[in-house]
Order: sequence, then structure tokens, then C-alpha cells
Amino acid sequence: MKVAWTPTAKATSGTFSFPLTRAAVVALSGGLESGPYSSLALSGTVTESYTNAAKCGVPQGRLAVVKPVTKASFTGSAVAFN
Repeated sequence: MKVAWTPTAKATSGTFSFPLTRAAVVALSGGLESGPYSSLALSGTVTESYTNAAKCGVPQGRLAVVKPVTKASFTGSAVAFN
């Protein structure tokens, strides 16, 4: 994960984790590892959505091809830094 802080655009890098699930909202956690805010941890919730999620793992077409989900989006606004 890379975050650009405004009004200055100094990048901060870090990691975050959350389970990939069909649940509408999941917990998010992580830490900032470099940059001006490297000592902060983050937590909150995120909403996940997937393109073709209903078809993931289900054989499709005449050849019964199983295709994985290849596109997803994650949004959230209730992230806290401590």
C-alpha cells in the first residue's frame, strides 16, 4: 500500500490485511513502515466488491471452464490511525 498525504505529497508505504470474503464489510488492519508517518498503525473496516464473483469457482460454458475473480475493489472511510 502506498499513501500520498495532502497537502504535501510525501509518500508513506506500509502493509494492510483483511480477509477476502463474501461478507459486505470486513475488518482492516495494518501498519505504516516508511515515510513521515511510519510509526502509525491503522485499523477500520472496508467494503469489498468483485467483478464476476457469482461465477468464481463455477464451471462456465461448453468446456466447463472455471475462471477466478480477477478484479476487485475495496472502499472504506472509517480508518483510524494510532
